[in-house]
Amino acid sequence: MIEMVKEKKIDLKKTKDLFINLKWLLITMKGFSGFIVAIIFLGAISALLGIYRALVTKWLVDSATAADISRMNNYLILLGSILLFDIVVRAIHTILLEKGEIKISNSIQNNLYAIIIKTKWMQFLKYHSGDYLTRMTSDVGEITDVIISTIPSIITLSILVFGSFISIFYIDPKLAIVIITVIPLAALFIRFFSKRLKKLYIESQRVESKYRSFINESIQNMLVVKTFCLEKVNFSKAKTMQQEKVRLVAARTKLTVVSTSLVTISSWMGFFLVFLWGSVKIAEGTTTFGTLMALIQLIGNIQGPLITVASSIPMIVYALASVERLREIEGLEREFEAEFSLDMTSAGIKYNQVDFYYNKDNHVLKNIEVDIKPGETVALIGSSGEGKTTFIHLLMSLLNPVNGDIVILDGEKEYVVSKNSRGFISYVPQGNNIFSGSIADNLRLGKEDATEEELMMATKAASAWDFIQESENGMNTHIGERGVGLSEGQTQRIAIARALLHKAPILILDEATSALDSKTEVDVLRTIQSLEQSPTCIIITHRLSALKICDRILKIDKGYLYEISYSDAINFENG
Repeated sequence: MIEMVKEKKIDLKKTKDLFINLKWLLITMKGFSGFIVAIIFLGAISALLGIYRALVTKWLVDSATAADISRMNNYLILLGSILLFDIVVRAIHTILLEKGEIKISNSIQNNLYAIIIKTKWMQFLKYHSGDYLTRMTSDVGEITDVIISTIPSIITLSILVFGSFISIFYIDPKLAIVIITVIPLAALFIRFFSKRLKKLYIESQRVESKYRSFINESIQNMLVVKTFCLEKVNFSKAKTMQQEKVRLVAARTKLTVVSTSLVTISSWMGFFLVFLWGSVKIAEGTTTFGTLMALIQLIGNIQGPLITVASSIPMIVYALASVERLREIEGLEREFEAEFSLDMTSAGIKYNQVDFYYNKDNHVLKNIEVDIKPGETVALIGSSGEGKTTFIHLLMSLLNPVNGDIVILDGEKEYVVSKNSRGFISYVPQGNNIFSGSIADNLRLGKEDATEEELMMATKAASAWDFIQESENGMNTHIGERGVGLSEGQTQRIAIARALLHKAPILILDEATSALDSKTEVDVLRTIQSLEQSPTCIIITHRLSALKICDRILKIDKGYLYEISYSDAINFENG
């Protein structure tokens, strides 16, 4: 009994999800109703022309059989006009399809990308970058095809089927009734296979995401692959995943072929009935060759669409499964926004009894209390894994405190950190964070409209001006993916210059000078401190030379934050 209740709940949930997915699809279609209506209208015209062409063919053959040359010539001209007009309609239809497809695809991708970049950091990390790419490309493609092509095709084909059936009924009501009782068998076959097709599709997309993620990481970390001689191992892993993709695609194709074949058999039964009816009627002398030709075309108008619809049903199943996958991303928790002063020039930072943990059994930060004054340069030290980067991520609202709050002070005003507060923070993270493009392109990520003079001043402050000037193309020197063409120290100096261009009242350097020699590191930090509007600076570093010029030194130990002296820092760093 309990199992039955559970199964019933599962079925109700599946039904509810189906309606939600359909609603999502309809809302998306509504935004492009003009395109879709135009495509359906042109498809309907083409369908009606097909029906009329069948009737004109009947009249043409009958007039030829009756040796009525005048009428035969008129019908020939009419048939030619219909064919030419249909070609024009189909051409316009194709142009609208192509234009509509790219517009709808762009719109869905833009909406999805906007959601992804507004998602909370920890929520964002639930999915691999390869999975996001699969959803933004493959899943969006499936949905777009159904919106712009499959659904309008089904509507126009329905018009063609209905019109053809009415025409058959007009010619012979009994034959039409027999046909209408045979063809609906197709719906039963489609319903039987749809659940299995959806399951296989979702599994295929999961494997595709896994494969893309693996290839993406392998390419990004090719240095590790080569230095550890992992070429054969990685190639074997990729091949195994490809084989799994082949297995799932084969299973999907097999199921699609079986379901489509059964529908095709159902529709061919109608075709067979027309031939049988026509043979008998011609033998009896109760019908004409023109009538038989018209019926053959009309039943073709029914048979062809039914086969097309049968092959379209898996596409709809896949699209609804893709909608479900996009809705998963839409369901991720978003960042909150708070009002901030647009003219903030200096900023203090205050942590008020802040606690943070990823799980209750592992507190990363405990009861953090600290007040950093505007313009101070504060060093943050601690053993690896003690929570230094977590401390920074909380300030940037990438993570949210479990208890307590963090505020940024602008004089007497206090602002709780949020997504909006990042606009007042310049951040240089650990590792390589350079984009492909020119040096100037990378620098202007800090300030889009930066002048040549501002670029020069920022790069001089970051001790990057000299090596840029020595480059063949100066600021226009091209940088490859992940900073290819520059040393690690050079990429760090460009990243620091980019942060300085942002001219934010708070500057965070997270191991951002680790690749610089001690003298260059100190020169850069002293330059930052001497700026006209010196930012409040938090530096995560292990360099004693850098610690010496900081106003204060904070240490995280076992989740707690302490202020220590320079001599204590020396003892800590020297172990």
